[in-house]
Amino acid sequence: MTKTHLIDGVMYKEVERKALEGERVVVKHGTNGYLYKEVELSGTEGIIFKAPGSNGGRFVAHGEYRVLKPVESTPSAPPTDELLEITANLTRRVFDLERENKKLRDDVTETLGTITDLLRRRDRRIDEINDKAEMLIDDVVLLDERTEGLR
Repeated sequence: MTKTHLIDGVMYKEVERKALEGERVVVKHGTNGYLYKEVELSGTEGIIFKAPGSNGGRFVAHGEYRVLKPVESTPSAPPTDELLEITANLTRRVFDLERENKKLRDDVTETLGTITDLLRRRDRRIDEINDKAEMLIDDVVLLDERTEGLR
């Protein structure tokens, strides 16, 4: 896991490699403190940075410090224009789908209304046929009673 440090509003991550002149490094100082220094001289055995309050520099061997590399902003984030275009396309698609959904809902409602009307007409027609059938049965019974003596 890479350690990060925030120095003067800039985020840095620790990298284990030899430091170059002008680079910032972090050096463990004491039990739980760190020094952030700029390398003045880099040699084969270590680095030298200016020690505070002295005319000379302080030597630190390679491996006893970490180079601080500025963390760059992630280039993977799409540009704002691209995000706006994606949002606009998605908004159009949602609008189209809502319109299509409303049309289908209206068609279903209309079809259900038509089916309900047809069922009501069918029920009325069945009632009419039943009424006529009862009248016909009554007529047959009446004719039977009247013609009973003629046989």
